[in-house]
Amino acid sequence: MKRLKRGIRIKIFPTFKCSLKCDYCGNNLGRDLHPSENNLKTILDLLGWINLIDNFPVKIREVVISGGEPTIWPDFPELVNYLLSQGYFVTVYTNLTNKNLLNVDKSRRLRVYATFHGRHYDKNQFLKNYDVVSSVHRVDVNEIAQQQLPFSKVDPWGCDYEQSKTINKNYFWIAPDGSIHPHCNGVMVHCRTT
Repeated sequence: MKRLKRGIRIKIFPTFKCSLKCDYCGNNLGRDLHPSENNLKTILDLLGWINLIDNFPVKIREVVISGGEPTIWPDFPELVNYLLSQGYFVTVYTNLTNKNLLNVDKSRRLRVYATFHGRHYDKNQFLKNYDVVSSVHRVDVNEIAQQQLPFSKVDPWGCDYEQSKTINKNYFWIAPDGSIHPHCNGVMVHCRTT
């Protein structure tokens, strides 16, 4: 536990692409609102992410990987395995639509949070994927229904600038192009307007 307390947490978005098209998702709220890699001049590849994380100006204790669906990013297993081999704690948010986590080394420093989107994903397929992935990694499951997600068409994911000021300053959000933001809304706005 002492080791976990040292350093900061960063949340990276290697991709905003997703295998599901949930109508309530912040990534699908409208053409001019949703974040997209198409709006960015550059996108970090595997070496770009490794370089950014290894040379981050502040010591990192945990890398949270989100998206879109991060497991469909082509270099996902290689990035996670590298981070684990370097002693980082890694948390992955996934919808378990694929089993790419099976290509990630087993580690007690890895946490997987799977979200079941009941209206947009077959429950039997989700359970099959859960059984396979959880045979290797510990997977916590959360079920989301449309009514339970707090979102706004103006500020996706229910986070606006004023709310973001209350976020712990030991947490940074990093867009697919490597730009660093102090809050989630900063990433969303950056990826909609760049």
